[in-house]
Amino acid sequence: MALEITDNNFKEILAEGKPVVIDFWAPWCGPCKMVGPIIEELAGEYEGKALIGMNELEEATIKVIVGPQKKSRIIKEEEKRATAYHEAGHAIVGHMLPSQDPVHQVSIIPSGRALGYTLSLPQEDKYSVYKNEMIDSIAGLLGGRVAEKLVLHDISAGASNDIQRATEIARKMVTQYGMSDTLGPIVFGTGHEEVFLGKEFSQTRNYSEKIAAQIDDEVHAIIEKGYQLAEKILLENMETLHFIAEYLTKNEIMDRDQFEEAFKPGVTEADLDAIRDSKRKKSRDENERRRADSTKKNDSAVADEQTGKDNSDSCT
Repeated sequence: MALEITDNNFKEILAEGKPVVIDFWAPWCGPCKMVGPIIEELAGEYEGKALIGMNELEEATIKVIVGPQKKSRIIKEEEKRATAYHEAGHAIVGHMLPSQDPVHQVSIIPSGRALGYTLSLPQEDKYSVYKNEMIDSIAGLLGGRVAEKLVLHDISAGASNDIQRATEIARKMVTQYGMSDTLGPIVFGTGHEEVFLGKEFSQTRNYSEKIAAQIDDEVHAIIEKGYQLAEKILLENMETLHFIAEYLTKNEIMDRDQFEEAFKPGVTEADLDAIRDSKRKKSRDENERRRADSTKKNDSAVADEQTGKDNSDSCT
């Protein structure tokens, strides 16, 4: 069986003096999953001769996507709670829409320029995106704003990037992808590239003011449809929204297993803590097992060396 290699046991594994093969993988990487069984097979074939293991690049992946954590920031309790509801809104709406990628982690630890994040990672490669999927994406992006409105009865500027991304999707649906039932399969605006102090992309308008107004109306209708979908989902899952937000406020982070467990009837915070503690214990036990094996092998090597020395002395 392939070893689970982490930052905690990496040096110990190298210290054993055997050849080491490490497969770096990520849960969202399709090719990585295809290589996994091969790594397991090699680990069995070369057991005792080489150390073959796998290292999940989860932490590094998150840093690249959302930026490094900034735990030194002092956040007021009320702001933490607001961020928790915002991120819980994103996560729940995305989770309830089958077209969206699974929620991998939800956090209210400031990272990069954000106060929190909801990280969804794809399970497989995707080459085509359809109209309903885009509307679902818009609903997911607006889930944070909707949660603020429903629970806090106020809205923050924290959703500005979400709104910008949702608007960009809706406008492209109308002007580039021909997905408007009213305007039909027509491309509005001619895109071309200009080089001026670097490369910029500009759009030339080739339609009338009347069409421009219709485009705005269609974009607004798509955004409104996404907003209504997000609102419907959160109203139907209000109890879960409160539960996840309160847990995040206290613990700051929730992984995929904990998040999915939160939707089960009768689940408690203790149940989520148990999932977290079980993973930590598994990691500790693995490290202790590796340490014990390493010590045993080192003692055996010393004993063999001493035996050889004694035999040599007796011969002389």
